[in-house]
Amino acid sequence: MGFATVDEQLAVLTRGVERIDTLEELRRKLGSSREKDRPLRIKLGLDPTAPDIHLGHTVVLRKMRQFQDLGHKAVLIIGDYTSRVGDPSGRSKTRPVLDSAQIEANAKTINKALADLATEGLILRHVGRGTFVAGGDSGSVPPASKSRKYGWLGGGTNQHSVGAHALFQQAVESVQAAGHFLHSINTAADSCPECPLDTLSPSHLRELSGVILFAARPSEYLLAEFNRRHLPAVIINNRHETIRVPVVQSDYTHGAFELTQHLIQLGHQDIRLVIDSRLMPAANDAWGGHRAAMGRYQLVAQEPIQADIAFGWRTILDCVERPTALVCVGMELAIQAALAASEMGLAIPEQMSLAVIPEPGAPQAVEQRFTAYEVPSERLVDWAIKLLLTASPGGVPRMVVVPGRLCVRQSSARPIAGAPSVLATPGEAMV
Repeated sequence: MGFATVDEQLAVLTRGVERIDTLEELRRKLGSSREKDRPLRIKLGLDPTAPDIHLGHTVVLRKMRQFQDLGHKAVLIIGDYTSRVGDPSGRSKTRPVLDSAQIEANAKTINKALADLATEGLILRHVGRGTFVAGGDSGSVPPASKSRKYGWLGGGTNQHSVGAHALFQQAVESVQAAGHFLHSINTAADSCPECPLDTLSPSHLRELSGVILFAARPSEYLLAEFNRRHLPAVIINNRHETIRVPVVQSDYTHGAFELTQHLIQLGHQDIRLVIDSRLMPAANDAWGGHRAAMGRYQLVAQEPIQADIAFGWRTILDCVERPTALVCVGMELAIQAALAASEMGLAIPEQMSLAVIPEPGAPQAVEQRFTAYEVPSERLVDWAIKLLLTASPGGVPRMVVVPGRLCVRQSSARPIAGAPSVLATPGEAMV
């Protein structure tokens, strides 16, 4: 990715610092990172003794931000050991020992604050295994008292793909391991952008104990019917705008931020975000991450484009002010963009870079050689099964946002010679 020299990085990192006890070790690690073209992983631990992130935290968070601006990975970890033992380090008296309930409550508050900061692009969020859970932990899956039957309803852009079938098989095995059964439900709604009320017949609704909607966009009437029947439903990688049900989705915000920042660090300044309309409204979260990354480097973010399979790519690619890079939300959309660019004589990545956030079960980005933000689809399914099997009538709907990782491949490169790099002059952090 091309790091600044060690002296240039130290000039930034030592700004406002009174003393560094391990300066030579830091210099050595920065040198090794630059030589291997591999970012350092900088970790900061926060303990949930108190429920808030206060003004004092901004000092170290700003320093973590500087590491990020230089291309390194900043990881924030919430740990509970200090809260459990009452560690007295740096205090005149021992910190109070908190019970599990108070620790969990404090961690949730800090978790939410970190999520807000991550949405603004200030930090890279890793909580526990890296998964953000709004509404608290769902608890452990209880042992089966009797076998129950659940349904898997496909939808979205890729429900018939090989990847989607593999995820369904994984879900079947997970449900069977808990002593239950999971069946695929074939309906006429598979090709519809939204699942209507009659997607499931009355006989389906009577025999099922719950439903997983895989990349489907259920109608308000269908969800209302689920609620009326007290039928648990979990949506994978989408959600409804007005009716709250448990949701497990990719971290579109962080994904768009990572991809946009990667392209900016390559030297791109005119980057457009294009979202597959079939993945809305969940995919619209990408707009916040894209806007935050552009704002960090003092670049103007244009409104995202919502596109479908009939989108006219010439409107943005065959014009004087065409972007030098695209961030596509949806694998099918990215493939269409690549084909359209080829038809117009635009070489990828020489004349236009392309990056994508693929949906769960979509063809692997590595096959298309796309730079991508890849979320482990298996973890999405694991969380969906856990939420489904632990659902209870009247319970608080939980949203689980699963992060991924940036995978740089051949579809992104520096723009045509002459485009300046903005890596060395990001905007000031807003803490």
